[in-house]
Amino acid sequence: MTEDEDQTIPLEETQNTQGSISETTLKSTSTDPEVSDSKFESAMDSIERPRPAQDPFLVRGTLGPPTQSVVEASFTPPIAQEPRPLTRPQQWAPHLTANFDTLVYTLLFVFIGLPVYYATGYAMPAQLCLTVVAFFAALSLPTHWRRFLHPVLVSSAISILAIWILALTRRESLDDGLHAFKTGTRYIELWHGHKDLPYPGAGDMFSTLLDVSIVALALPMFQYRKELKRHMQSLAEEF
Repeated sequence: MTEDEDQTIPLEETQNTQGSISETTLKSTSTDPEVSDSKFESAMDSIERPRPAQDPFLVRGTLGPPTQSVVEASFTPPIAQEPRPLTRPQQWAPHLTANFDTLVYTLLFVFIGLPVYYATGYAMPAQLCLTVVAFFAALSLPTHWRRFLHPVLVSSAISILAIWILALTRRESLDDGLHAFKTGTRYIELWHGHKDLPYPGAGDMFSTLLDVSIVALALPMFQYRKELKRHMQSLAEEF
């Protein structure tokens, strides 16, 4: 036999030797349980136990696991563009819209009421416009002031003062101005065709509108009479 043949080990012989070794170990473990337990324990001790997982919230310098996706470095936020400055008509439009009624009655007072009053002595157009403008001025007071200064009372005081000043410009007294404010001519008398009646004043016009407004207010109040009875106490506290 050559040297190469002597060095080679047949495969069957290795399998037989491994099988004999395993059989001997099984026999030894089956016959001697104490020896097998000691070997098993020594084998388990030699195995390294896995380290516990570290809680990311307990690690200093971190704020826990990421909750949002990482923003790309190439992302650029949009540039905020400043709005164009408003033109003069755009700046005046909100003020004119909010004070349109006051402006209309002021123009009527200046261009119609005063010329008619000084030319003919008829005070209804001027006094009517003054009373409406006074009411709008009373409504423009702050809310916490209106709790004590009711708009109706404030507008009445302003109207009386304005009527007095207007009468003084024609060398008349306050009584003359108040008599011109309410002459007592009602629309019913005009409808009946009575003659020789004085022209109605601003107070007569307002009383006519007041009659219509009372009827217009009575209809929804009758419709919601149950709700009004239920909330009567809260309504009384508001007023």
